[in-house]
Amino acid sequence: MKVDESFWDKQNKIDRKQSAMNCWHCGGEVIWGGDFDYEDYGIDREGIVSNLSCSKCKAYYECYLDLEENKDEEEGITSRKESEESKENS
Repeated sequence: MKVDESFWDKQNKIDRKQSAMNCWHCGGEVIWGGDFDYEDYGIDREGIVSNLSCSKCKAYYECYLDLEENKDEEEGITSRKESEESKENS
């Protein structure tokens, strides 16, 4: 599966210092380890799995972002706008 390049462009613009996370267990700094496609995890959808770990207690986190769900929501918003516009023009 190919991830939408515009998503990666947005991710690269995020200032990781401003969006820092603290560990749920000890409050330590959580460090980003990398991103993988859902395909790498055997998931048959478009998405990203980010892995993070705590610098103090070594807790490990995986964050799943379903890109198809986000597309569905964006398409739904577009469809509603188009529907409303066609009603207004009728």
